[in-house]
Parts: sequence; structure tokens; C-alpha cells
Amino acid sequence: MIRYHRFVNIILLVLVGIILSAGTSLSDVNCELITNQNTYWPTPDLSQPEYLETVTDPSFGTKITRIVGDPGTPLPNVPGQVWASEQLRHGYSKRQVWNSDQSMIFLDRHVPNIMYYLISAEGECHLGKWDVVNDVATELIDLRSYTKCSFGQGEGNFSAEGDKVADIEVTTL
Repeated sequence: MIRYHRFVNIILLVLVGIILSAGTSLSDVNCELITNQNTYWPTPDLSQPEYLETVTDPSFGTKITRIVGDPGTPLPNVPGQVWASEQLRHGYSKRQVWNSDQSMIFLDRHVPNIMYYLISAEGECHLGKWDVVNDVATELIDLRSYTKCSFGQGEGNFSAEGDKVADIEVTTL
């Protein structure tokens, strides 16, 4: 393993040398980044956008898109359902937020329409997938012999390829 790391470091060093010898220096790169740490950037007045409306932050030019509606208002394309009364936000910093094409949140990394879920109600434990566009749920693994199941007690994630997950099951005797 040490030899491998040395090899990688040597290759990186050679590549940096080649790039620098090509006549381009790091000072020639202009990314227009704001780097002055002594500058105070006051929070600008910015009204809350409507659902799926994009606004541009006046200080930095960052585009911001609102992805949830107002509490209690109807969910688009979901008859009879409304936005939750509490503030909706990303669940946890380690959890994958976006699906493969960034069109939906908390979904499959490769197939944009699929959301994986784990039901943990007593007697109902199972892992499934839900096609959110066609509203079709498919049970993948029956875990009903367990009284509780979870994706790593809140710390679980699918693998980077999206094809493996570790889950925890508990049986109460």
C-alpha cells in the first residue's frame, strides 16, 4: 500500500511539473473568486421566492431555487395532499440529497424516478422502492420477522454505486 501511495505522489508531482512548464502559472487562472476575508458582506434584503421559483443572491450571484411550498398548501400533482405544517429541510448532512440527474431529492443515484424506503413499523418491516412518477411501490426485501429495522440507526447510506446498503434489524423476544 505504501508503494502505491508513493507511486501516485510521484505521478502527481510529474503532472504538476508538466503543467507548470507549459507556461501557465496559477496566477494566470482567473476564477473571479471573492477571497478578501476582511470584507464584510451584509445580508441583502431578499424576499422568499415562490415554490420552484429561482432568485439570484445580489451579493454573490448565487442562484437559489425554493424546492418546498408553503405549509398547508396543496402539493402539486398529488391530489389530496398538502405541504407539511413544520419546516421541511434536508434531513442530515451525510444523507444523499439529490438523485442522479438532480431533478428530485432523496432518491436513487442512477434512476431519477426511484426512491428507496424502509418501513419500520412493528410487523411491517420491509425495504422497498417507489417509482414516484408512476406511483408504484415494490417490496424488495421482506423483514417482517423483525420488530424494528433501520438504515444504520440514522447513519446509513447506500454505497456510492447505489447498489448496497447496510441495515439493522431487531427482534424482540
